[in-house]
Amino acid sequence: MRKIITTFLTIIAAVFISNTMAQSFDIRITENDYGYLEVQMRETSGTGTPTTSTIVNDISFEIRWATTLSTDVEIICTSNDYNLADALGSKQSLGAYDFRVFQAATTPLNPPENWTQNIWMTLATFKATLGSGSGTFEIAPNGWVVQGLNWN
Repeated sequence: MRKIITTFLTIIAAVFISNTMAQSFDIRITENDYGYLEVQMRETSGTGTPTTSTIVNDISFEIRWATTLSTDVEIICTSNDYNLADALGSKQSLGAYDFRVFQAATTPLNPPENWTQNIWMTLATFKATLGSGSGTFEIAPNGWVVQGLNWN
């Protein structure tokens, strides 16, 4: 696929520590200048510098797209801080969507020393394989599949 048309689906995920919201984040998928997909996250509120009680120690999310695209996504680069891996090992289907689940390969994570509020950070870069045409790739909403959107 040449250029892939993407839309942003921003989902706010709250980090709850002892029933107190320490930090909150947005996540999105976007197309970079080279035509690759990037999953990015930013802190929208919270402490800024993680401490033992506010550190993000687990991440999972799904990338989904219409089955009519006849494509797949492949992770080509991930930050050492998150070391994301394909949780199920292959493309899955649910209704009108194909999807892949990604999660941290190791926990606890080695997150950035400091979050800067409202600055997008790239967690991983993906490429679309096979298929043709254009379509939308998005972060699936929380609760869409069992693995769900998760920051702990």
